[in-house]
Amino acid sequence: MDILKIRDLSVTFPSLGANTRAVNGVDLTLRQGEVLALVGESGSGKSVTSLGCLGLVPTPGIVTGSVKLDEYEIVGAEDHQLQDIRGSGIAMIFQNPMAALNPFFTIASQLIAPIRKHRNFDYETAKNEALISLGKVQMPDPQLALEKYPHQLSGGQLQRVMIALALACKPRVLIADEPTTALDVTVQAQILLLLRQLLKDEKLSILFITHDLGVVATLADRVAVMYAGRIVEIGDIKPIFAEPKHPYTKQLLATVPRLGRSKDNLHAIEGQVPDMAAPPSGCAFHPRCNQCSEICRTDIPVLQSFDENNKVACHHPVHISSGGSNGATVLTNEAG
Repeated sequence: MDILKIRDLSVTFPSLGANTRAVNGVDLTLRQGEVLALVGESGSGKSVTSLGCLGLVPTPGIVTGSVKLDEYEIVGAEDHQLQDIRGSGIAMIFQNPMAALNPFFTIASQLIAPIRKHRNFDYETAKNEALISLGKVQMPDPQLALEKYPHQLSGGQLQRVMIALALACKPRVLIADEPTTALDVTVQAQILLLLRQLLKDEKLSILFITHDLGVVATLADRVAVMYAGRIVEIGDIKPIFAEPKHPYTKQLLATVPRLGRSKDNLHAIEGQVPDMAAPPSGCAFHPRCNQCSEICRTDIPVLQSFDENNKVACHHPVHISSGGSNGATVLTNEAG
């Protein structure tokens, strides 16, 4: 069952020089009980997409399209309506917990207040729920943690508080915006293990935003690859990781370090993510693509299905053919 439906979502930031379209016609569907990973380089529009799902795009951003939680329309809803759905309908784990938590208030006040609002509990019941939430995220000594201020906790502990805060109001959808980026490798692993356990226990649906494809492989069911504000490939994890169809997806996967590979074999994608105030014509990836042809420079490709569950937006998608005398599978490209 589809729980979060994003249709033709666009986010534009007007300015005196040129309008910046950070998100451009995004279509995504999050199913009940799944993890959908949204991946891409910094500046591709992932975080702005997540803010659009919560009605949190900052002024003067203009949001068009549709974002529905079940049948509740978020785009265009009034602030007082959104306050009811944030927390109990959709919750978010932000990338930087130190910036997301108020340094002037204790953890208790920041956990208990939303629980009382969304679940209509008295103070003592809400405090008990806060302790239960901290226990679920394996916070050492939850009672002591409640009494502390954000600056008195480590990065890993702060992220556990953010997850506890997100889960405390029993949301149906959790948006995790690069929740492990600011953490060291050991703590990252702990947080990922925690999220996997919570997936099983809480039966959440998660939109997981990251640029780390290693994280995607361990956690997600499906992946959507974003570039310059558009979805360029989407589908199930295994086929996309094994046989990426879009040249950008293929190059992203090639940048992932692997054990046994020498430093001379490390791959980097040449060029930069385009300036969305002055994007290139045609396919936005064409200035960095080694499969570029004339149509790529002039026409924007649209998402098209190449099998039951997977789509790609490319004029010359990589495809599979059988070749060679040994019958080995060969990755080729449709560019002439």
